[in-house]
Amino acid sequence: MNNLFLSLLWLVLFLSLASDTRSEFYEYVDENGVKTFTDNPGIIPESKIEGIQVHKEPYDDLPEEERQEKIKADQAILKELMEKREAERQRYDRIRRTREFSEEVSNRKKKLANSKTPVVIRNNQILVPVTIGYQNKTVQSTLLLDTGATITVIHDNVAGQLGINSGNDDDGYERNADGKIAYAQVAGGGLVRTQNLEVKFIKVGPKILQQHSICVMTYKGSSASMQGLLGLDFLKHFKYDIDYKNSFIIWKE
Repeated sequence: MNNLFLSLLWLVLFLSLASDTRSEFYEYVDENGVKTFTDNPGIIPESKIEGIQVHKEPYDDLPEEERQEKIKADQAILKELMEKREAERQRYDRIRRTREFSEEVSNRKKKLANSKTPVVIRNNQILVPVTIGYQNKTVQSTLLLDTGATITVIHDNVAGQLGINSGNDDDGYERNADGKIAYAQVAGGGLVRTQNLEVKFIKVGPKILQQHSICVMTYKGSSASMQGLLGLDFLKHFKYDIDYKNSFIIWKE
């Protein structure tokens, strides 16, 4: 690219000075360090005279007819070089636009991936993949999205995977002021024992809450398709819609 530019510069200089009169031009470096060309020696500063270079028009010694032929040939070369330079500029411009387009597509894909979370919708229940962190452990679980639950709940088997021993005795469970174990009422009116727990984080897709309190409850029965409830305490912090057709949570800005 630089060699092409220099070739163009020299040809332009020579051809611009080619006329019926023989000529020469001068090259010097000005006070700003810029290489300068002129055909008028009178404008060259005295401090720069010792460093000037004199360039003669290349065809001064040729007969006029041959001289004009050489000039025409150089003009053709100049035209070819300028066309090559323009083609190279266009090529670099296409590369730049292609790169910018690829980056835009990549950014859109990332934004789209972060804007929705796949879920399982079964029997009008929305089962959500949830990541829970506690101390140095992380567990993947499936919680039922429940806007009627004021607090997120996990089953004791999930707590066990986090290294929390809820146990079969009363130790570790939340107690009322009278010292009795606290119970939570669930759908159908049943009561379950609960244990409050502050986890390091709870995360659904791109959405995360740090140092968040949830509830552990004892679960007895056959293996369930869910391991707790994703409650309003998490959901209220984020705007979202449910895409029932494609089974996604669509997160809004």
